[in-house]
Amino acid sequence: MRNLAVGRTVYSGGGILADALPKGKKWMKATVKGGVPSPFMTPLYALEPATLRTLLTTASGKSSGAGTTVYKGTITAAALHRVSPSYRASLDGGGLTAKQGSMKVRWTLWIGRDRLPGRLVSAWQESGALGVVKKTSDVRLSGWGRRVVLTPPPAGQVAS
Repeated sequence: MRNLAVGRTVYSGGGILADALPKGKKWMKATVKGGVPSPFMTPLYALEPATLRTLLTTASGKSSGAGTTVYKGTITAAALHRVSPSYRASLDGGGLTAKQGSMKVRWTLWIGRDRLPGRLVSAWQESGALGVVKKTSDVRLSGWGRRVVLTPPPAGQVAS
């Protein structure tokens, strides 16, 4: 699945959505009410300084080798809600119930020799209408310092 966040709009396509979209449409569009959402399918957005700082300072494990340092840990949704603007945005600016706040996100973060995040793997479980759903996200980060221009998909390919 691919996600593209442009401002407060997130376009999602491919993967499990490919067969669910109307014929001729390749993207689904969603607008977030509050804040700027993360373009990744994870509650952790390691590009936010406060989120990255919190992950690193609360890591329960650390190992180094071949120029890479690997940090591991767990964070609750409540702690993430306090530090992450994109996580709050993903909830449309709303709060968390006690049950939602107790959700745990296990994570592993690779920091390269350049001291920049290179990979973030996270895993968590969410309860919903279908029962408990286990989710995993593997985000790879590269091209640090390069200019990036994000362009929304053509309107004719987007289902609202």
